[in-house]
Formats: sequence, C-alpha cells, structure tokens
Amino acid sequence: MCKLFDIAYTVAHSEQPFRLFRTLVGLEKKHGVELGVAYQNSKACRLFIEHIAGTMKDQLHDLVKKKPFYCSLLFDGSTDKTTTEKEVISIKVIENGTPRIRLLGIVEPDTCDAQGILKAVAQKCEENQLNLSNCLTATAADGASVHFGKTTGVLTRLQQQSAPWMIKVHCIAHRLELCLKDAFKETYFTQIDDLLIRLYSLYRRSAKKWRQLKDLGEALEEHVLKPTRAQGTRWINHRRKALVTLAANYRSLSVHLLQGADEPGQDKVKLKAYWRQLTSSKFVLHMNWLDFQADELSLSSVRSRVVASQTALLRQRETPGPYLRPVLNAFTSTSSAGVFEFKGVAISHHSTSDEAFRHQRVEIVNRITDCISQRFATFSTDPVLLAAEIFDPHNMPENISAIEPYGDEEVQRLCEHFEPLLLSNGCNVAEVEREWLRAKHDIHQHHRREAFLVLWHRMLTEKEAIYPNLLHLIRIVLVFPVSTAQVERQFSTIKRIQGDWRLRLKLKTIEDLLLIKSQGCDPLEYQSEDAVARWWRAGLSSRRPGIQ
Repeated sequence: MCKLFDIAYTVAHSEQPFRLFRTLVGLEKKHGVELGVAYQNSKACRLFIEHIAGTMKDQLHDLVKKKPFYCSLLFDGSTDKTTTEKEVISIKVIENGTPRIRLLGIVEPDTCDAQGILKAVAQKCEENQLNLSNCLTATAADGASVHFGKTTGVLTRLQQQSAPWMIKVHCIAHRLELCLKDAFKETYFTQIDDLLIRLYSLYRRSAKKWRQLKDLGEALEEHVLKPTRAQGTRWINHRRKALVTLAANYRSLSVHLLQGADEPGQDKVKLKAYWRQLTSSKFVLHMNWLDFQADELSLSSVRSRVVASQTALLRQRETPGPYLRPVLNAFTSTSSAGVFEFKGVAISHHSTSDEAFRHQRVEIVNRITDCISQRFATFSTDPVLLAAEIFDPHNMPENISAIEPYGDEEVQRLCEHFEPLLLSNGCNVAEVEREWLRAKHDIHQHHRREAFLVLWHRMLTEKEAIYPNLLHLIRIVLVFPVSTAQVERQFSTIKRIQGDWRLRLKLKTIEDLLLIKSQGCDPLEYQSEDAVARWWRAGLSSRRPGIQ
C-alpha cells in the first residue's frame, strides 16, 4: 500500500491526470514490483490523494492547537477556467521556529462583494478550527476596494468583528506594480510595453514567422528565444523576462523584421514600423535603462529596502547603471557620425539626443521615487510597523551604552497594541520588558552578526525557556505578511491542474491537489506511512488490499 500511495503522490505532485495511476502501476508490475491486485484504478488514486492531503491538513490542525499560536491571513480571488469565482486562503504561521505560509483552503463565495468573501473566509477558518479572535495578527490582500474599503471592506469587517488589533497590509508587489503604472503613464515606456506585446503576438500566432526567425538565428550563429509576454500575474517579472528575451534576440529580430518589410505582403508596413522603433536610439537607450529586480522580504527589511531602492534610482539620474553605461558611451562617442552599433545593428541618432534622454531619465526617476514614497508611506508612518523593526539585529546599535534604552518604547507600544491577543495566549505582558532588557544584551554579545530569521529561529528553538513572554511578540512580528505573491502562484497552479480537460474536478479535489503541489516535498523524498495509516483507519469496514 505504501508503494501505491507513493505512485498516487507522484501523480498529484506532477499535476498529471488520475488515469496515469493505472499506467504507472502496470509499469511497476512489469518491472517485478509486487503491488497486489486491488486499488489500482483512477478512483483509488483520487482516494489516496485525499488521504495524503488529509495528513497535511492534520499537521496544520495540530499546529493550530498548540499554545501560543499566532497567524496572519493572506487571500485573493480570481476566476478559473470554469468561469467560477474562487477565493484562495492561506495563513502564515510559525513552524519549528520558522515562518511559513500554509494553504488554508479554496472556497467559492456566494457573492463577490465584501460580505460574501468574509463569509467564505469565516467558513474556511471554522472548518480548520481556527478562532481568529485568539490568533489573528495581520491580513494581507491586494489593493482592491472590496478588500480595503474604509467602511465595508473585508479587512475592515475583520477588524470590527474578530480582531480590532489586526494590521492591514497592502501587498508590496501590487504596490510596486501600481507605482510603475503611475510613473510610466504617458511616457515612452508605454510604447516599449506596446511593442513587446505586439512582437509576442506576431511570433505566437504565426508559425511561419517563428520558423523564419529561428532559421535566421542559426545562420547568424545565435540561439533565438521565443518572445515572451510582457503582461501577467507576475507583475514586473513579466516585463523583465520580456526585455531580457528581446535583448538576447535583438540582432536576429531586427534583421528578420527588416527582411519582412522588404518583401511583398500585407504585413509589410507593420513590420517596417516595428523595425524602425526597435532600431531607434530612443528605444535602445530606454530598453537598457530598465533593470527590475525582486527579492523575498521580511517586514523588518521593507522600509530599508525601499529607501535603498530610492537612493539607487536617484543615483541613476546622473550615473547610468551597468546595462546602460556601455550603450550610452557608444551613443555619446559617435554623436558626430550620427550612427552607433548595438549588438551588431547600426542605430541612428535621429530619434533622440543625449541631452533629451538625460532629461527624460531625470523626470522618470523623480516620478518613480515620488510614487514609491506615496505607495509605501505606511511602512514609514505606521507606529506598529515601525516598532517591529527593532527586532532586526542589524538595526541594533554597536555601542554597548546605547543598548540600554534601545527599543524600550517600541516594545511597550507593541505590547499595548496587541495586549488582548497576548493575554488570550497566556503571555505575562508585565514581564516582556524585563526579558527584552536581557535579550538585548544577549543578542549584542552573541548574535549581532546573524540574520533576522536565523536569530529568532535559534531563540524560538533553543531559548524559549529564558524569554517565554518576549517570544510571544516575536511570533506576532514573524507572521506579519508583506506580499500575497504565494497566493498568486497558487492560482497559476490551479490553472495548470485544471487545464482544458479537467474542468469537472470537485473543489475539494482541486484543494487536495493544490495542497500537495504547493507544500509537498519531492516525490523521491515522500514518506507515505502516515497517509496509509490514515486511510486504513478511515475504512467503514476492514480493508482488504490483497483481495480484488
């Protein structure tokens, strides 16, 4: 039975249809593996997957029952291929001293307004024996009005009904996307976006043109990548990938567009326009100036990372980055000739000048930094979020004399804000400040060079008996969410699981498959004994795996 469960887990983790189970079982039998004669069809595979996912849910239920327990909610909604609105709900918890995001479940709200979504969230929390009034610290969602409405939004209702102390977090990935949309509005970057989309459509819809581009790349001894779309749920990363692909294909692409413009056909004028824009100095300079990067962030590093990003952007007003620098040097050094070379393609100067590009660069940098300041203002003004930064060892002063008063006011502020939640979890609030005084000296002497998560993992696993009350606050801070990117990835997984041929899958089955895919280990590392035992106990009558 363990071998059959291993095969079922592999089918689920690989996002394959249940009918593959029978084929893999037959293949194993062919190789001489003894698998009996029963439980070898698609129905058995679905049943095994249900119990495999059930063991993961049981682990979460056991974690919820432990005291102290704190968590934060992350949720988002989307319409799947069956045109049904689904809400994916996850929670961020502390597991073995490390913050982790775990899937709580998938629900289909009766209505897509705030009341319907709140009812769906409450239903899923009740199924998982989760009492939000005793554990909820914060909730993260995108910036939609249905979530962040001041009077009737989902997060506002959660605060009023369950947790008045709850912190509302607008996903930083959505904030950054909105920053760039605001900053790039009515600038040349909208034309770059438009060309990226048109090139993607050109080679996606025409097999002939894509074949010609690949053949041309082989003739030029270049590896050609297929153009990727510049829009999607991965926000900035889609643009970055599209630009990287465009830069890699630049020579082959420009030559192919020029050849198409010289040949008779209905696309002649269109391809000529694409080529002109692609080989203009204005496009080349702006394309190499864009350099987006994304990292996983903890709450303690968001504000410092925002400040560092703004500083780096302001520096680029006068000092070009590593990608732009060689292009700009070639552009300025050949201004008298009127032509410079980029990736083997001659680029004319007529579309812009050095002074005009510098002015545009300064203007756009100023717009981006202003938008970032507006969108990320809460991380600089919210007293609770500011207070949470004191627990990062890199923020602590190096001078021992400055350690004494460090963080005392912030700890007091956090205790006052979360006092009802702390008391309900058995924390002695009066002892927190004393333990913080001892912990400061301990960190300064032994852990000052450690990273934020590494430090508090050691404290939670090795020194809980020394700082039992202070670590209540640490757990609260560690589960603060800063992004809902994990939820967006789960929606992408759902779309892959359903495909075009599995649209009749039940909601519970989709939830089980998503749980295994998003939280399960590699199939080679999976141990199936717990799932088999759960399946064995769940039988209404005696199980008979050896009888068909």
